[in-house]
Amino acid sequence: MQRIAGILPLALLLCISTKVTQAQLCEPGPDNSYYPMEVTTPRVYFYLQGYYREAYLGKTTIQEREWDMITQEYSNGLLDTVYFRREGSNIITMDSTDQEIFIRCPLEPIPGQSWRSEKMNYTYTVLDTTSSLSTPFCDYTHLMQIQHRIYIGGDSITFRYFYKKGIGYVGMLDDQGILSSFLVPDTVLATRPARKSFCDAADYDEAMACTYRFLFSTVAEKLSDNSKVFEKELKSADPSIALIVLMDFDSSGRIQGLTPLQSNKVMRKTEKKILAYLQDAGTYLPAENANGEPQQFYMLMYFSYQ
Repeated sequence: MQRIAGILPLALLLCISTKVTQAQLCEPGPDNSYYPMEVTTPRVYFYLQGYYREAYLGKTTIQEREWDMITQEYSNGLLDTVYFRREGSNIITMDSTDQEIFIRCPLEPIPGQSWRSEKMNYTYTVLDTTSSLSTPFCDYTHLMQIQHRIYIGGDSITFRYFYKKGIGYVGMLDDQGILSSFLVPDTVLATRPARKSFCDAADYDEAMACTYRFLFSTVAEKLSDNSKVFEKELKSADPSIALIVLMDFDSSGRIQGLTPLQSNKVMRKTEKKILAYLQDAGTYLPAENANGEPQQFYMLMYFSYQ
């Protein structure tokens, strides 16, 4: 893809339509544990490389133990099955590849409690049970926070996972403190995405690509017209820190929200302009479900300065 005006879009990620209210996403269910079992409603999570959809499959017996199963279907086509069960004072899980069994999370967590996955060289530590986490959809409180440290050679990377009683896993902060994964409303993939009218004749993927090309070219053209600020900020910026924006379309196709999930602080003026250009990029046809009904819709966009 050609670099224009010094900005390269990394990827166009998940576009989904919502089916339930925001309150249903944020309020705990009847199973008052940090890892509710038998969650029969599929869940969708954003993460910075796409999305994955979890669905409960039921129970199976492996190694003379009964396990609950969920599938995780990723936007890149990967499909994984996760096995878990209550055992003693913990929720344990089994890796689908080598069948290693390790603790997913304690049922009654104690700050400072720690465990490890020997084969994967991971450690987990309960940091607290009083954390808060804000996502574009919910402001969660009274969360269990688990630190996940991955050892690679002599180095390590740390992630922090957050769990809400009655809901389960709600989000993750990476080693830079960036919200890198989070629960979105109970969703299905839209049959038709929000799109520009001149992209309407294309299939889903091409309609997305067509709309994406339009947005990118609009931003690049506008920045070219105001290149002095961009070039000045870029000289002192870390170009590896991308701008990641969650675009929220209402059921009429109107942009009703732009939420930066990651920003480059040095590129503050440039990114303010990018958000304004996205907001003012005209009208869109609304997303549609399988019945042709208009749906609310979310789109993630990346802008890299490399």
